Amino acid sequence: MGDAINNTLKLRDIHLPDSPGFFPLAPGWWLLLILIMLVSIWLILKLLRRMKKKKRHQQIFDEYTMLETRLINNPDNEAIASINIFLRQLAISKYPRSDIASLAGEKWLQFLDKSGNTQEFTKGAGRILVNAPYQSGELQNLNSAEFTPLMRSWIKKVVMAETQIRDRII
Repeated sequence: MGDAINNTLKLRDIHLPDSPGFFPLAPGWWLLLILIMLVSIWLILKLLRRMKKKKRHQQIFDEYTMLETRLINNPDNEAIASINIFLRQLAISKYPRSDIASLAGEKWLQFLDKSGNTQEFTKGAGRILVNAPYQSGELQNLNSAEFTPLMRSWIKKVVMAETQIRDRII
């Protein structure tokens, strides 16, 4: 009897369905792709900002190097005045203009000391920034060996600093 049933039904083997294709993706994969794209865009923007900042810092140091070379080759009052103007422009770009623009004389030197974490402007080679514009003839009391590293140090501390705590300085 068993043979009679098998002959009449003609059963075929079990066939499994085809495996699912790659598309459409499951929602989790879509979320992962969106997350990867967002992180990639964020990293690219951060890299571009860093490159722009580095280029700006290089331009600042290149401009100062030009002024420094001018001072070394021709140490006169105009060279010191140009460096002083350069420092003031940098300070205005980092700190509120209203706080910097009115500084002159000793107050300007005190600001440079505080922002550069030094005392070399009020008590050292940096004093020439205040005295030189009022001297006639060649510069007196210019100590290039102390003055140029002081300027570079101030520029590096103020310009290269990632964050500025303005309330601490001013």
